[in-house]
Formats: sequence, structure tokens, C-alpha cells
Amino acid sequence: MGAYLDGRRQGPLLMSDSPTHEPARLTRFGADYLLKRAAEEAGITQAVSANVLRRSYVGSAHRRGDSVEDIRNHLGHQDSRTTRRHLDPST
Repeated sequence: MGAYLDGRRQGPLLMSDSPTHEPARLTRFGADYLLKRAAEEAGITQAVSANVLRRSYVGSAHRRGDSVEDIRNHLGHQDSRTTRRHLDPST
């Protein structure tokens, strides 16, 4: 992690790495691209996206007993109804 941060103590955690542009905050599209590429290189054949990971996190946190309010806070949702939409209705 220290090598990646290159001495930075503030600013975005994820930075773009382009030979033609100055380093900048990685966009959500860039992060999604890297996530899909990492999944492909790992041999994961299921669809992978940031949203799939968020839904997976919500489901596993809820199954282990975390409250919807705690999960809402972790995700940064303003309204718990947004968080509840990520839950499987059968749970």
C-alpha cells in the first residue's frame, strides 16, 4: 500500500495511471473496468461489477447479523430504504 500511495497523505485512494495524462482520481468507469479485468484474469466467469460487490456485501453483512442501519452507514446511504433494496426479499 505504501508504494501505491507514493508518500501521499491525502487525496483520492484510487488514481488513474495514464502515460499521456497527469494522475487523477480514478473514475467509477475506470474502477469498474479494472474490477472486470481483475475478475477475468482470476478466471471468474460470473458477471462482476461494483454493484454486484455492493449487493454481495449487503447480503453477507445482513446474514451475519449486522443491522440495516449499520449497513446503511457503511454504504453511505441517506435512507435505509435504499439499503433494503439490496436485500433478498426472502431474508
